[in-house]
Order: sequence, then structure tokens, then C-alpha cells
Amino acid sequence: MNGLAVQSPELFYEDGKEIGEIDVTLRGDFGSSKIFIGIECRDRPSEGLQGIDWITQIKGKRDLLKIDKMIAVSSTGFTEPAIKAAKDFNIDLMTISDIAQFNASEWFEATSFTWAEDFYIIDGVVDITTLPKLRNAINIEGKLLIQSENKELVPISHYVRPKVEELFAELPIEVGIYENKELINISGPLTAFIDDKKIKIDKMKVPLKLSREVIERKFLLNAYKRINGEITAVTGICSIESTRRRFKIVLIAKKNKTDASLIDIRYHLLDENNQPYIIPKGTKISLFGW
Repeated sequence: MNGLAVQSPELFYEDGKEIGEIDVTLRGDFGSSKIFIGIECRDRPSEGLQGIDWITQIKGKRDLLKIDKMIAVSSTGFTEPAIKAAKDFNIDLMTISDIAQFNASEWFEATSFTWAEDFYIIDGVVDITTLPKLRNAINIEGKLLIQSENKELVPISHYVRPKVEELFAELPIEVGIYENKELINISGPLTAFIDDKKIKIDKMKVPLKLSREVIERKFLLNAYKRINGEITAVTGICSIESTRRRFKIVLIAKKNKTDASLIDIRYHLLDENNQPYIIPKGTKISLFGW
């Protein structure tokens, strides 16, 4: 993702008043410089070729909002005066190709996105055998801390996690939801604390519930062409909705500047408000297909 920020649409304000809107904005590092790109889009088949008036409007937005580069995208193409004006104003023109005429295999190995997410919980009572054995049952209520090798106090998950990795390796990665219950044995002796009371643990039995959810979604693709018909970039979008989260993925692919036979691909996770989607810390995920 390389720090590229995508927003669609983006509204601009001055002194609390809205002064402009851009369909798609891109901000990020391009080489050694930071650049701000605006993309304006029109899909108006009834109007035919887009004319010089729209190009003039785009130039006005660029100057007002101090945008480094503007791109005009039309599904129906542009008139000759609009093409000349865009060249004079240094505005890039692109058209969107009918996806039926676009050979995606020249750009991608796959046109789908596979999201695989693993998670687990302690499901039941942790059976603890102490040294010496205690007469009363231990109710840890999540307050048990174990002294690790470097003397830090860590939760049970510190000892469970390495074993969980092995268990997840046994679950399928095909599309679907998979669940499995396992009993993890942890051997001592271990020094632990419950409400600041020190105990010695001989062994523990930790009941786990493991879940894996694998989702595959097709990208809705658009191919962007120059006026001469050359495809220079492809964008795609797909939505992921699992039992734990909902977001969308925006894909941006373009030909490498130094080697046109190579394709540079970036993808961005966005929430329902088109803001960068931050995956919660500690989430175990796997991405396939790219």
C-alpha cells in the first residue's frame, strides 16, 4: 500500500463552507516527491462526447484546491476541442473500457480476492494442576498471569499461541467457515500469580475453539484508456463481509513507468465511509490470490 491514501468522494471546506468536491483523490509518495492527484469521472451516455466546458470546470477545481495533477475520465470520450484544451491545461484524459473487451489475464493472475481470517477463544474451564495440589478449585476469571522465561508476567495466550499455529495449519483454506475444538496441554513447572497470590503450576489443560473463515469475492474492474485506445491503468473494487467485519478493497494497477511489460499493483482497505480501514491489532489473517 506504500502510504497511498485514497478517498472517494472528497469534500473541501474553507471557513466552514464547502468550496468543492472531487470524485476520487489520491495522496502519497511518488518517487522522492509527495503528490496530490484528483480524478473527475463522468458516465453520461445520453450526452455523448464530453466537451470543453467540463475540462474548464476541472481546471478551475485544480487551481482552487491546489491539486498537483487532474485526470478526467469519461465513459463516452471527448470532443476535439476538449482534447486540445486538456492538453493546454495539462489535464490527463482517459476513457473507461467496456470490461467485455478487456483481457484481464494480461494484467492479473486472478480477478478475485480471497480473504482468510483465523481466530480462537478459550472455550470453557482451564484445568490447572498446582504444586502442591490445592484442595479448592481455582477460578482464574482471566486474571491469571504466568512468569515467562525473561521474568515478565504474561497471559495464558502467550503459551497457547505457538500451539494454535500448528492447529490452524490443519484447517482447510477453501471458501467456507470451519470450526474445531481442541484441548491444549501446557506442561510446567510454571510460576503464576492470581490476584497477586503466587502459585506453582505443574500442568494446564486449556480448551480452545478455533475458527477459520475464508471468503472469495470478484473484483468489479474498470480499464482506463488514453485517447489513442492504449490501456494504462485498471481499477477494481470488491466488498468483504465476514461474521466479524465489513470493508471494501480498492485495487489500483498501472503499467510500470520504466518497464511497460510489468504491472504495479496496490490495494487499499476502506471502511463504509471510504476511510482507511485499520485491521484490529492481533488479528490473524491470510491473503491469497495476488
